[in-house]
Amino acid sequence: MSRQGLLALIVFILASLSVAPVGGASAARVRRPAIATACRSLFKELNTPPRVGGPASALVLAHFAVLRRTQQPQDAPPAGPDLLDAITGPFTRYDPRSVRRLGAVPGSPVFVVSGTAARPRISLQCRRALPAAQRRAVLDYFGVLPPGPGYCLLEYVSAVLVTEMCGSYAGVAGGYALGSDSQGRATHYLGLVPDGVGDVRLTYARPQAPVTLTVADNLASGPAPIGFTSVPMTRSPGRLRRYLEWTLPTSVTWLAASGWPVVRRFPRPPRLVEQLLHEIERFASVA
Repeated sequence: MSRQGLLALIVFILASLSVAPVGGASAARVRRPAIATACRSLFKELNTPPRVGGPASALVLAHFAVLRRTQQPQDAPPAGPDLLDAITGPFTRYDPRSVRRLGAVPGSPVFVVSGTAARPRISLQCRRALPAAQRRAVLDYFGVLPPGPGYCLLEYVSAVLVTEMCGSYAGVAGGYALGSDSQGRATHYLGLVPDGVGDVRLTYARPQAPVTLTVADNLASGPAPIGFTSVPMTRSPGRLRRYLEWTLPTSVTWLAASGWPVVRRFPRPPRLVEQLLHEIERFASVA
């Protein structure tokens, strides 16, 4: 499974467990003054808003029709600092001309923002103060993406940003780059898919019935199965493991617009649950 797909799922789990989400965090959230001092330049870089850069690469444009169309007035997200706050950390550069409003989620407009990620500079002093595993956790905590073209999906309700999900465009090909949100409403999925995908089918372990997400403007969206909002408010590895086994799809299938043929099928990676539990533990170490 791609790193981006893994992070997308972690974002949902952490948000559901009331653990601090990625992006826009401050160095004060890392409760170790010595580390905050040694890594001051890193935290400053991670909190610096991205510069305005060039348009999305030709390779990205070739796979996402919504980015190829002309930007329209309705593509402008609600005014305010939310957009820059959301993409600070994931991006070092972004193109305001690349912002597009995506397929309709009832009452909740969703926008995609394209940008470029770069590996942050980490000083020798910071490397000495922060072990490698915790450095990775800090970068994940701030939403740092692998270098290259990336995107953020931003969902608004009443002009307020309620969901942000960022990843690399390359990671979309992994199939599991889906996020989920339950901000006072029934839980629903959001995910970016390339051209040629008409529906996304999620299959679960019994007794859950498969779920089909509809696709519009390269956005897959739809409700999660009933009961998926009942997240265990616990850090118990056993309970979290059972919850993940129940709620993570056993497979993700891309279907053509007609429902057939199958464009591509992605089985759940064998060690995905263990990976997620490990990532959650790492996130908690810096939350």
